[in-house]
Amino acid sequence: MPRAVVYMPTLQAGGGAERYAVSVVTVLRSLGYGCTLSFEDGVSREWIEKQFGTDLTGVRLDRLTDLPRGASRLPDAVRSLVRDVLWHRHLRSLRADIFVNCLFRSELPGAGRRNIYVCHFPHRLQLSYEGRARSSYMAMMRTARCRVLGGDFLDSYDVVCANSQFTAGHVRRRWGVSPVVVPPACPDMQVPGVAKEKLIVAVGRIEPVVPGVPNKRLDVLIGAFAQMADLHGDGWRLVIAGACSDANRDVLAGLEEQTEGAPIEIRPNIPYVELRELYSAASIYWHAQGYGEDATARPETQEHFGITTVEAMSAGCIPVVIDTAGPREVAEPVQGAALWQTPDELCVRTREITELSGPERQAIAQRCRERAGEYDERHFADRLSRVVASVTEQGEATP
Repeated sequence: MPRAVVYMPTLQAGGGAERYAVSVVTVLRSLGYGCTLSFEDGVSREWIEKQFGTDLTGVRLDRLTDLPRGASRLPDAVRSLVRDVLWHRHLRSLRADIFVNCLFRSELPGAGRRNIYVCHFPHRLQLSYEGRARSSYMAMMRTARCRVLGGDFLDSYDVVCANSQFTAGHVRRRWGVSPVVVPPACPDMQVPGVAKEKLIVAVGRIEPVVPGVPNKRLDVLIGAFAQMADLHGDGWRLVIAGACSDANRDVLAGLEEQTEGAPIEIRPNIPYVELRELYSAASIYWHAQGYGEDATARPETQEHFGITTVEAMSAGCIPVVIDTAGPREVAEPVQGAALWQTPDELCVRTREITELSGPERQAIAQRCRERAGEYDERHFADRLSRVVASVTEQGEATP
C-alpha cells in the first residue's frame, strides 16, 4: 500500500487550515493510501474526530519530534531552522509516497517522493528589515536555511494548491508559481425542519482589532445593526457566534457593551450543533473581514477564502458580505446576494433583502444552497484527486 503523510503541526488550533488538513487525509485514505497525520503534541484521536466531525479509522497519528531542551531560548529564526531540520528528518523517515504540507507560512521542504504544498495565503519571501545588522543577520539565516535544507523550499514541491482564486493570484505574483485552486471542503450546515427567522448571523473569532492583522470586524457589524432601528421594530435581530479565548474576554466585554439597547446577542464558543441550528434559522449572513484595510497593499488582512460564508449559504442564508477577496468570490455569482464596501452600504443592501417577499427570499436562499454545493466534500475530493493523479502520473505512487 502506498503511503501518504499530511503535515499539520498546529492541529490543536482547530481552525480552517487544520480542518483542510483533516479533509486531505480522508481523501487520500479513500484513494487507497495508508495515511499518517503529523502534528505537535496536545490532541488525541477522539478530540480530532469530535472537533472536525470526521472518522479517522485507519489513519496513523504521528507526534512530531520534540525540540532540544533549551531551544526556546534561541532567537526565533534559529529556533525555526532547528525545528524544520529535526522535523524534516523525522518526516523523511516515514518514507511517504505523497507528502502534503498544510501548514500556513511553512518553508519546510517536501519530505516525500512526491510533494504537494497547500497554500492558505503566500507569505512574502523577501522582507526588508530596519538596520544593517538585522538585515545582514536575516540574510545569513536565509542562506543557512537553504544550505542545510537543500535549497529553496518551493523547488521541492511538485504542485502548489491554493484555497481560492484570490490566493492563487497572489501566489503567482509573490512566488512566481502557477497553483491549482482547491477550495476547502464545506459540510452542509442545513438542519432539516428549522424554520427561517428574522435573524442576521455573523460568525468569527473574537479578537482585538490591530491594524494590519486579519480581524472579523465584529465591531463594525454591531455598530451598523445598532443603528437600524427600523429593523429592530420589525422584529429583526443580530446574533454573533465566535470562538473567544480567555485572553480576549475583555474584547468580548467591549463588544457586549456596544450591543446595549439593540436586539444583538453574542454567543461565544457555542457547540457545533448549536452553530448549525443558528445558520439554519438565520435569513441573512453578514461578513466584514478586510474592512478598513487596503486589500492591494495588505492582502493578508482579507478573508482569503471565507468558509463561514459557504457554511451560511449551505444553510440558506443570503450573504451580505464585504466586496473583496474570498467572500466576494463565493457570493458574487449568486443572483440576489449582496456585496458592500461601507457600513452605510451594508445597511442599504440588508434592508433591500428584508423588504423582499418570503418567496423571493426563498428563491435566493435556494440559489445560495446550490452555490455552496460547489464547495462540498465531493467537489473537494474530486479536485484533490486530480492533483494527486497529476503528481503520480509516472506511476511511482499510484494506488
